[in-house]
This record gives sequence, structure tokens and C-alpha cells, in this order.
Amino acid sequence: MWLGLLSPLPPKPFPRN
Repeated sequence: MWLGLLSPLPPKPFPRN
């Protein structure tokens, strides 16, 4: 999921699947 890009938050180490 690209929650880091969809959420209005700073780029976090999310699992970019």
C-alpha cells in the first residue's frame, strides 16, 4: 500500500508493494 503517498503526512518507511 502507498499510505505514505495517500496520506498528508511526511514520507514514512511504508511497505511499497
